[in-house]
Amino acid sequence: MFLVTGDEKQFKIYNILFLEAGNDSLSQMAEAIARKAYPGSSVYSSGGRQPAEELDAGMVDFMNRHGYDFTGVSPQPRSLSSEGLADLVVRDVRKG
Repeated sequence: MFLVTGDEKQFKIYNILFLEAGNDSLSQMAEAIARKAYPGSSVYSSGGRQPAEELDAGMVDFMNRHGYDFTGVSPQPRSLSSEGLADLVVRDVRKG
């Protein structure tokens, strides 16, 4: 935009939602990685249609070994119909 008009584009904070059926593995990983890699550039959240009772132990172990702390994190309920405020939705389309 600057090249055409000389005006800079305003910085925008995006709301990014990661969805997975149980919100117990991939969506939690994606949220944690995005928060660490791009802090301050977006608001990240994750959820699931039918949230699991607890996070996948293998995922938590893997992420802990790579410097991520999942203390106090639990699967949360979310769906596409309940989330009208997300600018971008990343959804796990695997069966389940």
